[in-house]
Amino acid sequence: MAGFVTRTLALLSAAGCIAAAAMPCSAAVSKSAASKGMSVPQLQVWTRNTIRYSCDHRAALTVHYINTKNEQSFALLDVKGRSMLFVNVTAASGSKYVAGQYTWWTKGPEGDLRDEMADENAPPILGNCTARR
Repeated sequence: MAGFVTRTLALLSAAGCIAAAAMPCSAAVSKSAASKGMSVPQLQVWTRNTIRYSCDHRAALTVHYINTKNEQSFALLDVKGRSMLFVNVTAASGSKYVAGQYTWWTKGPEGDLRDEMADENAPPILGNCTARR
């Protein structure tokens, strides 16, 4: 699992700095440093969890959740063939994660992946996803 954390940190740093994930940042990190992996003392992993979901149309989704000691939460998942790091944001109900134009919103064992730039009546990219037991 250490490799997973290193890849996640590399994704954070590739965005330019850790501030891209709502964390303090003192300087941008070069692409070469990101490709080698890095250590970020501000990001101390508290828990990690991988959940596999079954969605509409026999689609499958794997989400890697990371909770940090400073009470931040992240979700790493693939969207349209790209690994994307989602950041937890305030939600009235459930857990809502955002990355760019995409939202992964869960409530209990169920979730939907949506493109917020799509028409408001558009179906989710992945809908009715249920955690496998």
